[in-house]
Amino acid sequence: MAQTKAALRFADAQLEMSKAQEGAARFVRLILARTLANEAVWAIRGGPPGSVLKCASAYLTTLTDGAYVKAGVTEDSKKTTLLSAITASSRSDRFTSCPGRT
Repeated sequence: MAQTKAALRFADAQLEMSKAQEGAARFVRLILARTLANEAVWAIRGGPPGSVLKCASAYLTTLTDGAYVKAGVTEDSKKTTLLSAITASSRSDRFTSCPGRT
């Protein structure tokens, strides 16, 4: 009986560890996506945005497992460059904005 309980606790611990590892990997992908996207904002400022945005969108889609499907760049009223990302579930005119470098 004691061995069965210990085995069950061990299995539960393994499951929780697996969930934590998946969460950590997802977090790292999102941070990487944000960093790449911020670099794309800076690249756009120095050249034609078309190809850079296409690459940024492709990376963003891959790194977020399809949660975001398109990247864009906008400015707020203070002329701060904002990176915008269209979510897979949103309409094409709805953006989630994340501040880029200023």
